[in-house]
Amino acid sequence: MQKRSRKIGLVLVSFGLAFALLLTLAIPVCEAGPAEKVIKVGCRCCFTGALATTAVPISYGMLDYLRLTNERGGVNGVPIKIMWEDHRSQAVKDVTTHKRFASAGAVAELCVIAASGEFTAPMQQRDQIPLMNTCGMTPAQVTKPIPWVFGTGGVWSQQTSGALKWLKASWTGSRPLRWGGICLDLPEMRASYEGGIPELSGRLGMEYVGLEVMPLSVIDTSVELLRLAAKDVDWIYSMVYGAGLVVMLRDAERLELQKKGIRILGGPQSVDYFIISAARAACEGAYYTRGNPSPLETEKYPGMKDVQKTATEYRGWDVEKIPDTYFAGWFGSLGLVQAITQAIEKVGYENLTGLLIRDSLASIKDFDTGILPYPVSMSNDKPYFVTHLMVCQVRQGEVEGVSDFIPMSTDVELGYPVYK
Repeated sequence: MQKRSRKIGLVLVSFGLAFALLLTLAIPVCEAGPAEKVIKVGCRCCFTGALATTAVPISYGMLDYLRLTNERGGVNGVPIKIMWEDHRSQAVKDVTTHKRFASAGAVAELCVIAASGEFTAPMQQRDQIPLMNTCGMTPAQVTKPIPWVFGTGGVWSQQTSGALKWLKASWTGSRPLRWGGICLDLPEMRASYEGGIPELSGRLGMEYVGLEVMPLSVIDTSVELLRLAAKDVDWIYSMVYGAGLVVMLRDAERLELQKKGIRILGGPQSVDYFIISAARAACEGAYYTRGNPSPLETEKYPGMKDVQKTATEYRGWDVEKIPDTYFAGWFGSLGLVQAITQAIEKVGYENLTGLLIRDSLASIKDFDTGILPYPVSMSNDKPYFVTHLMVCQVRQGEVEGVSDFIPMSTDVELGYPVYK
């Protein structure tokens, strides 16, 4: 019994010594030292969960542009300290993530999912930390009197307007085109069919039959698709992403919707090579919109060389297979870095604040991105910079552009002035 007690005692002592050693090793981290000369940027990534198929490339694009910036000396010689967390496709987690970034001294943030901006918009304003959204926006992200959440694309209904303009221009039927929507049950997805879209559809001479909403995690979409088919739609405008999109495309193939004359047009950056590799033949013939040119067009868009460099060197992707979703993250970081650069050039690193970065985001003017066919400008009344979309189609497993860049409707044209 004594031997056993002695052994237990030795074990406890060992644990105690090990714990003390860990504490000793941790002490230097807590010691005060010279202030770090860095620009702290918090990145809300999405690497797991139902949206990961789509969101992982966006997260990579967001992080890779920041990494490339650091490799080239940072912003005016000051490196960016990249802080990131995975919210697992649950944007509500961004509330606590924002608080952690704010406590760590972040002067700006980036996020992958549009709903993230809805949850934290008041906090961005309160803490004076601007948020650059790597996708479209919703009205709930707009703070008054000035915006603290910015986006690569406008309000989702503005992006839908570009898709509707293409549908109208490509329609050859003798009767009005009939279309319906299907989307994930997320605020930004629902917003794609609101904000003046039904009225715009009517002005374009098309009939909108309504919207089907599906849960974020879904294993079958047959009921929703069949409801739309029963309304004699010609087109389904889909705002479904990630694993849900793979399920929906496979269900559409099984239900032979294309053979029945019903085609699917996906929303911005929804279909890419990750989706194609997962859905395979079910992707064939599907359409979607995107805000970027082809990554192969390096002569016309010299900035594509940087995209190719990071995608091939950091991720090991073939140039031909760079997903369009990668550009969404790239655009977000590109815009934020431009704003930080402008702010530092104006006031110097020592005076850099979140408020000055916000003001800089709202004053980007005629910025040549090197990867868009038009100069980029943002303002308090227009807190986004991608203003055109093109339509692509999957043909024999490859993505082909089938339209020129189409201008999205402004909020005023939609009769929905959310930025005023």
